[in-house]
Amino acid sequence: MPPRRKFRRPLGEKRYRKMFVIATEGAKTEPEYFSILQQIVGNVTVKIKCLTRDKESAPELVLKRMKKHIHDEGLKDEDEAWLVVDRDYWTNEQLAQLYNWSKEHDSYGLAVSNPNFELWLLFHFDEASGITNAKNCSRHDWPRTTGTTVYRLVERIFQSTG
Repeated sequence: MPPRRKFRRPLGEKRYRKMFVIATEGAKTEPEYFSILQQIVGNVTVKIKCLTRDKESAPELVLKRMKKHIHDEGLKDEDEAWLVVDRDYWTNEQLAQLYNWSKEHDSYGLAVSNPNFELWLLFHFDEASGITNAKNCSRHDWPRTTGTTVYRLVERIFQSTG
């Protein structure tokens, strides 16, 4: 009698429904925030992948990092690519370059905080939720005064979990 073969089922990953690829200007705070957000939403329907910076953080370098990722790894039709930057001392022309890129495709997005990402975190501790507070303070494509549009990205993530 021939030896019995063991049946081995290939181990695979269940594909989440949607991935959010996020290129951040910050190397620590933003990736930590999105890592916590990943834990909150779970891994079944949504995957959050942060492309963090290595040295420099100028807006054009954040965009370059995202373009490289899309070129090298691509995006599935249902996935989204987001740039997350601070207003800081960047010029309107630098931010407009990111904004124009974000309008090239429905799956691209831009989240800008003025003066910085930590403002988004502070909105979580005010009287209303972070998303409501941020919407009330941000009426533009990127905040010209104090405000943040990170809520747009977070809303998209939560909408995708349903």
